[in-house]
Amino acid sequence: MRPLAVSCGVFLVSYYLFSLFSSDLKPAIAIAASLCLVVLCVCSALTGASPLKIARGVSLVLLVPVILSLLLSFFAFDIHYNENADRYSGEHDIEAVVTEQTYNESFYAVYRVCLISVDGEEVNLRAVLTTDFASSYDNGDRIAVNAKLSPSCEGVSLSERYDLSKGYVLDAECTDDNGIEYLGRMSVFPYTLISDIRGSLSGALSSMLEGDSLRLAKALTYGDGLALTFAAKNDFRALGISHALAISGLHLGIVMTSMTFVLSRLGLRKKIRYCITLLLGLFYVFILGFSPSVFRAYLMLCGMAAASFARRKRDGVTTLLSSAALICLLSPYSIIDVGLHLSFFSTLGILTVALPISEKVSYATKNRVVRYIVSAFTRS
Repeated sequence: MRPLAVSCGVFLVSYYLFSLFSSDLKPAIAIAASLCLVVLCVCSALTGASPLKIARGVSLVLLVPVILSLLLSFFAFDIHYNENADRYSGEHDIEAVVTEQTYNESFYAVYRVCLISVDGEEVNLRAVLTTDFASSYDNGDRIAVNAKLSPSCEGVSLSERYDLSKGYVLDAECTDDNGIEYLGRMSVFPYTLISDIRGSLSGALSSMLEGDSLRLAKALTYGDGLALTFAAKNDFRALGISHALAISGLHLGIVMTSMTFVLSRLGLRKKIRYCITLLLGLFYVFILGFSPSVFRAYLMLCGMAAASFARRKRDGVTTLLSSAALICLLSPYSIIDVGLHLSFFSTLGILTVALPISEKVSYATKNRVVRYIVSAFTRS
């Protein structure tokens, strides 16, 4: 396998393992590994001995990603999560901007919020706010809350891992309906912009559809799961197709393929079509909030388009590993996102198992029926 693929794979495995625990030894390990790297490179440059050259090559492929994963894990999890979460634990007066309403019932509601101040001190933290009473706030609403803050989770349950993977390091609980006050509207990029764009899309869909069709269109177009009724969600679960409601790389592929088809009918050149499609695809990924599984698919499409422009052979595994590594660098908590795990390993299985089997069968037989059956099983 190519060195880049090996390096990205080592980085992803190391980073996932280091993210599972906190340790004061991480900086020391990173320094020790860095010193080993420097010594190997210096010795190899001075002596030119063949074994040292091999060691230098191994060090660059293995030590560099391990060091990077150590440092990223230390700053993302050990410092940002632990110190901020512990520092703000307890009863506080906070100001926050609602970024998403995830649950709303007659007796309680759950919101994802950006904290802008805690006891008058400006902060930039994300939290999950729960109100033990009826409340209804929209994205972009600025509120003042007297709430009990606590570290969000240890990442045990799926919901906890999801919240932590999005950077929500605190839980905020408000039990007094007089302890929350509406302060008006506030723009927090990119959350409120995404909300406004989704609102415009909702208006456009409302002009064409209504009822259950409208709610289903919202869920399938930009992942508005709150639009679906509880009965509709149960129907999807009973049919075993609830995964269709989760926006994934499949949705992005359908959207971008449709755009490419339309642009091809306009007679545009191939490179221009690719550029326009990738820009529109990036806009769609933005609307979805840069979901790791969708962003992974988009980065892979960008990598394959770049290979096509450069007239180089496409390497699916290298593109997959590189895109996952880039996502983790841009959003460190994504390493524990279950959606990214499922998207990554399913794609890896297709690239390393399904496609080779399909190609070998196609090469071994000319029977179209056999080819179709094997292709249906390996690509489904």
